Amino acid sequence: MQELTMSVNWIAVIVGAVLAFGLGSVWFSPMMFGKSWSRGVKMDAGAPTGMGPALVLQALGTFGFAWVVGITAAAGHLLTVLLIAASMALLQAGTAAFSQHGRGAVLAEAGYVITIAIIMIGVHAVL
Repeated sequence: MQELTMSVNWIAVIVGAVLAFGLGSVWFSPMMFGKSWSRGVKMDAGAPTGMGPALVLQALGTFGFAWVVGITAAAGHLLTVLLIAASMALLQAGTAAFSQHGRGAVLAEAGYVITIAIIMIGVHAVL
């Protein structure tokens, strides 16, 4: 149980989680990939309703991933995060493909996972 908390840089975990979660609001906006993502999932591009539970789950998952990055950083295995992120992105892409989401949605979702991993690694490298 100690490996989950010992030597973890909690400042970097929190900063990484906040930056990654914040990126999601830009990443899935019309400024970036929101239009192709919403077409791919067959969702109206306007302001979606009832997104509260999804955002809570996203925030919890983002914090959990940031924590994993913190654990690997504390162990000196930060590049392991790239393998974890690639696996997560492939699983996300597979789930989206099984759900018959369009290519734009698949790429946006998988690309987001890879991008937040890079952000979290960068935060740990700096802090």
